[in-house]
Amino acid sequence: MNNIIEVDNSLIQALEEKKDVLKRTVAKSATNDEFEMFMHLAKQYGLDPFQKEIFFWKYDKDPTIMTSRDGYLKIANHHPEFNGYVADVVYENDSFKKLMDGVEHNYQLKDRGAIIGAYCLVYRKDRAFPVYVFAPYEDYKRNSQVWSNYPNAMILKCAESMALKRAFSVSGLVSKEEMGYQENQIVEGDFNDSHIINKKRMYKEISKVMEEKGISKEEGRQLLKRDYNVESVADLKNGNIKSFLDDLKSYQNESEVIDVEMSDEDLAEEVAVALEGDRGK
Repeated sequence: MNNIIEVDNSLIQALEEKKDVLKRTVAKSATNDEFEMFMHLAKQYGLDPFQKEIFFWKYDKDPTIMTSRDGYLKIANHHPEFNGYVADVVYENDSFKKLMDGVEHNYQLKDRGAIIGAYCLVYRKDRAFPVYVFAPYEDYKRNSQVWSNYPNAMILKCAESMALKRAFSVSGLVSKEEMGYQENQIVEGDFNDSHIINKKRMYKEISKVMEEKGISKEEGRQLLKRDYNVESVADLKNGNIKSFLDDLKSYQNESEVIDVEMSDEDLAEEVAVALEGDRGK
């Protein structure tokens, strides 16, 4: 099996020349050993960090090196055995059948119903059958703005990323789309270190401000309902958590202080629980 990727030597040279810049910017949170690992994978797969083809990210103390669907596609395009791919989204009113050598997928452009999932077939010149992946929508959808706005594009990217990764035995990398829905994180805009917000830290700050301002549970619920049309912090969309925190900081009242003692285990959920505590009484 030929899994050799043809990498541009000029990119490898450029990465070496710009190591200090990469360490200060793209991988500024990496230890020396983690940075060496990051550089090794960038060179191995021919991915340019300056073009956002490969990312370094650390959650708590765990480093993760990732790429996107376009990064996997670049890896495939540099492989001599790559012979194209076919991918599409499947809706409930489509006619879809999995075959030994592919799929049979037919549909009209109108009234396709709800999204069922997406598939991807990756073809290699040295294999008799394509690599097939089907990503069920219910398994991969996430409560985020990008998934709400572009559900078909996101589930398609998931299927394409998994199939391309599997077809060319890409290891050491995870997909940007995959990391975008990790628990206790919010991803806003492009995926890079400066746009990753730790939910636990944000919930802790919300609880602290509520305590300092003397905002009661009921007042918190009223603010959420009035300004964001939700009844729980957990229901806020990505960017609205920061907005809600800013609203709390500017809120003025003399009401009871909410007493929230955060444990490490329940830190990410405590604020939502506090705001919902009296709802059923």
